Amino acid sequence: LRVYPYIDSLANILNEADLSIRKINKKRNTRRYVRKFQKTIMTRFAKNITNLTREEGLILSKLIYREFNITVYDLIHRYRGGVHAFFWQRISKLYDGNLKSKYNPNQNRQDFYIEHILQNSTKE
Repeated sequence: LRVYPYIDSLANILNEADLSIRKINKKRNTRRYVRKFQKTIMTRFAKNITNLTREEGLILSKLIYREFNITVYDLIHRYRGGVHAFFWQRISKLYDGNLKSKYNPNQNRQDFYIEHILQNSTKE
């Protein structure tokens, strides 16, 4: 899977952001930090993320849920707020995506295949 390396990077980024946010006392300063941090992330990953196909974007969304047990919509909502989460969900829907999609290999055939591929790749 081409998108799997992003999961490790995202885990490190979220841990770093959470540690920094916990140290900040005021909500206004937290918002400033998150905006600044988002710009850093965008400059770092924008080229790679924009080159993903729709299907790879959907898989990335499901892998994020698999790894962190939280949807992409909820991540955006937590760090940027409800308006931003709503906006990106609408953009995602325009391109046949869904930021609220969950990962469930027992009920979804595509998720089952993803899990199968991941299990086989970790064995090697």
